[in-house]
Amino acid sequence: MVTRKVKIYLLLILLLASFLRLFLLDRIPVGINDDELNFIINAKSIYFNFSFLKEKSSPLSFSEASSLIFAPILGPLSTNLFTAKLPYALIGVLSIYFIFHSTLNLTNNPNLSLLTSLVASLNPWSIYTSRTAFDAPIAIFFFILCFYLMTTKKSKYILLSTIPGFLAFNSYIGTKILYFPFIFITSTFINKLTNKKFIKLFTIVTIFSLFVTLHFIISLPNQNIGNRLSELWTPNSLKIISQVNDERRQSLQPPIRLFTNKYTIYFRNFLEKYLNNFSPNILFLKGDSTYTGSLWIHGYLYYIDAFLIVLGIIFLFKKNRFFLFLLLSLIIISPIPEAIRSDLLPAYVFHSSLQYPFILVLIGSGMYFIFELSNKFKLTLMLIYILSVLNFLNIYFLKSPVYQPESFAFSRRLASKYISLEEMNNPNDIYFLTKEPETMFRTYLFFNKHFLKENFTKIKHEYIVNNESFKFNNIHFIKDVSQLPASTDYVLIADTYNFIFDTPPSLFITQLSDAGKVYSIYNSSTCLDISNKTYTDNLNIHDLAIENLSQIDFCNKFITI
Repeated sequence: MVTRKVKIYLLLILLLASFLRLFLLDRIPVGINDDELNFIINAKSIYFNFSFLKEKSSPLSFSEASSLIFAPILGPLSTNLFTAKLPYALIGVLSIYFIFHSTLNLTNNPNLSLLTSLVASLNPWSIYTSRTAFDAPIAIFFFILCFYLMTTKKSKYILLSTIPGFLAFNSYIGTKILYFPFIFITSTFINKLTNKKFIKLFTIVTIFSLFVTLHFIISLPNQNIGNRLSELWTPNSLKIISQVNDERRQSLQPPIRLFTNKYTIYFRNFLEKYLNNFSPNILFLKGDSTYTGSLWIHGYLYYIDAFLIVLGIIFLFKKNRFFLFLLLSLIIISPIPEAIRSDLLPAYVFHSSLQYPFILVLIGSGMYFIFELSNKFKLTLMLIYILSVLNFLNIYFLKSPVYQPESFAFSRRLASKYISLEEMNNPNDIYFLTKEPETMFRTYLFFNKHFLKENFTKIKHEYIVNNESFKFNNIHFIKDVSQLPASTDYVLIADTYNFIFDTPPSLFITQLSDAGKVYSIYNSSTCLDISNKTYTDNLNIHDLAIENLSQIDFCNKFITI
């Protein structure tokens, strides 16, 4: 039974979590990348016409469950960064609520459960991913909800766990392989805890998860997702065979090729990626090397969490060994999806994401252990943790928007704003020349609020007619110079990296981090008499509300000469 005092504390923790996930959500992250945009656009497409914008599959195929689930929420809302990421932030808060109750169900310790939820509300991984529109945290939410229902020890809830389990399986491709092991492990432990009181129900839930997994595997050849099988390592993968050949060439010929063959190399690669998931670099220091998956100078946990994890393991080993082994079992299987990927640039932040809720319980247990020792230790820990949180928030809110804005395609957001100003000032056609016209087309529609029901037919027609170029009103998104008109009475914005012209550009859109030129602007006078900088500097939080800036403020801050 949860007392009124515990409920109040939990409410305060959830309010803190909500603040950290909603504060300045319209500005930080500073943009929206292509993967996020895909989920948002498809959610609105489902709401408008119960179809995807581009894919031919039905939304009921659950190929993108997060878009289907959020369609009723995102569909009627205006398109901006806050509304686009709002459901994802709220799902992050709900995850903390169910982490609390799951921990309480298995420990019957309200204080430990409260500390675990507090740790989750302040955790860097949770804050970072909850402020994005990626699908991995949605799958993790459904895994947590499924876990909670299975730990209630109530027949109807155990059976109901198949629903969030099914949604978890269909929300994210990166964790599909974990669905059956997750259910099997959880069912096995809870069965033992309840003296097999619910063995029939857990057997049904486990068989259901196995059926869903096998059905998916059998139907893979008929699904679009089947094309991504090449992303997985197998002993017969070309990369493995090539690696075997290279290592054999760089070695004396052995009498028996026992140690260098496709199976030993496959196992070594698997083990290397698997173990790297638990490295201090990934967890505490830097995070992933992926462009969008980390802050680069801060891990997914705080430094102090390493100490608390060890204490949490010791505490649970003494007080609740059963719970500890359940947590460790689920953490151990979590890196498997990344370990079998052939991509040499790991994305642990998403593919190993199942581990984080259970690691947070270990941290909360370690914190509880210290709180039980003495007030002196408690105050010291609180001070260290507060400083750790403040350091992370300083990096996230003040530093990362400047040193890694292109992680969330900030330059495309700037280009969308410039196009909107150009539309108001110039009746001529505008051509946007880029190797990725579709991405820029969708970004423009998003930030300028053109992705509306009344425009849906016209927008979808662009995908039917031609996937190589797109047009909306007098704006053309093209990928080849040959698509430019013969006349010169048009404005041109060109991807500087891929397209260089003899005529010098009028203006540039540059990167915040190093003033590198991203887009060149030709035949435009919109900012010509306003801009006078060669790089962007002295930004503040207000400046990141790009869509609300006046023409003078926008040109002064973000358009360079």
